[in-house]
Amino acid sequence: MRILIVEDDALTRMTAAMLLEEAGYAVDEVGDAEDALTALERQPNVFTHVFTDVSLPGTMDGLSLARTVQDRWPDIQVVITSGHPATRAADALPHCVRYLPKPWTSIDVLNVVI
Repeated sequence: MRILIVEDDALTRMTAAMLLEEAGYAVDEVGDAEDALTALERQPNVFTHVFTDVSLPGTMDGLSLARTVQDRWPDIQVVITSGHPATRAADALPHCVRYLPKPWTSIDVLNVVI
């Protein structure tokens, strides 16, 4: 299992990567959706999960990234995380996306990628 973490906050990204790596997962990290798409295009059959924040710098947010991943790579599981309660609204989330509210714990992250 290889997980792509998309998070602009370096500390949050590092924390998620560290706990997933300690659990035995291979992890790649990027800070925005554009870099995530580049990583996915370079290695389309490598990633099993994308773990993304909603709020990202650049032209694409995490919700748009999730929709793009689902359209282009439907076998990749997408997990969206956010500290904004409105994100959880059913009409805000793309179909088949798992949601993890911030702040999350290490057990929360591990449960959502299983």
